[in-house]
Amino acid sequence: KWITNPPPRYIADHMRGLCECLSARDVSLPRFTSMAVGKVMTLLSDKQCNIALFRDIQLNIHSLLAMLRKASSAVLDAHEFDDEIESVQNSKRNVHDELVARLLPITEFVSGLAIPPRHLMQESQSILSKIEATIASEGTHDPFSVDMNELIPNEFFRRNEEELRGKMNVNHPVVVEMHR
Repeated sequence: KWITNPPPRYIADHMRGLCECLSARDVSLPRFTSMAVGKVMTLLSDKQCNIALFRDIQLNIHSLLAMLRKASSAVLDAHEFDDEIESVQNSKRNVHDELVARLLPITEFVSGLAIPPRHLMQESQSILSKIEATIASEGTHDPFSVDMNELIPNEFFRRNEEELRGKMNVNHPVVVEMHR
């Protein structure tokens, strides 16, 4: 995308610095799934997300939080990352400080949201809690319904419920209320 529509110079500088940091040091970014911010926002606002999208968001939030937790307070409290990057490079502090200080301006540019890192951590944790309360964790066994009177064959429930099983958290208040 940036080849046909280049970002501002300061963002390109941050991306170059990020690439240099990743290639020169023994560090990597956490595992994440690349997602188009606009597409995700549209799906969320239209309430059209599926379980796979929520799991991708969950993975990305876990990765984001892992990186932010490794950064020092100086980076998390910084308002201008250019000054903090110079400070980090000169002092040879935690390598994650430089990664976070480089990534945050890029993220702000791509998302259009300038969020202080500590607030980003709080909001990410809140979103993660909501996702985990709503979707079932991977590998969760959710049994199919059965007819207690044995009038309806079990295969009927299996075929009709197969796509839903293991997707929603069965302890979520809405699900519990529906089964009362």
